[in-house]
Amino acid sequence: MNWIARHRRLVLGAYILVLLGVTLAPLPSTKEVVEIFPYLDRVVDVLDKIVHAALFGGLAFLFLWNLGWSDRRGVVLRAVVLALTGAALVELLQSPLPYRHGDFLDFATGGVGAVAVAIVVVVLLRKRSRQAGPHDA
Repeated sequence: MNWIARHRRLVLGAYILVLLGVTLAPLPSTKEVVEIFPYLDRVVDVLDKIVHAALFGGLAFLFLWNLGWSDRRGVVLRAVVLALTGAALVELLQSPLPYRHGDFLDFATGGVGAVAVAIVVVVLLRKRSRQAGPHDA
C-alpha cells in the first residue's frame, strides 16, 4: 500500500482545507475586465458552476475512498450526504462575508457534482466486480 492510500484521512483533511480556502478567500474584482468584455460575466458564472461541481465531486470521491469504495447504498449515500453538507456549509459561511455571497445554485451545482461522481464510482465498481467474476473475488 502506498503512502497516499495509508494516509487517506490526511489527504481528505488537506482537500477540505484547500476547498475552504478556495471558496472563502476574497476574489479579485473583474469589474474593469467585464466593462471591456461584457460577455465575460456569463463565462465567469459558468466557470463558477463548473468549479463547484468539480470541488464537491472531488469531495464525494474522497469521502467514498475513506469509507471503503463500496457500491452499497449506505456508503454511497453517506458520501453524497457528507459532500452536500460541505456544499451547504460553504454557502452558509460565504453569506456573511462582504466579498462573497451564498448562492443556492452553487449549492445545487456542488450537489450535482457529488452525485455524478458517486454514480460514476458505483458504475465502475460494478463493472470491475463483473469482470473479476465470482472465482476471482
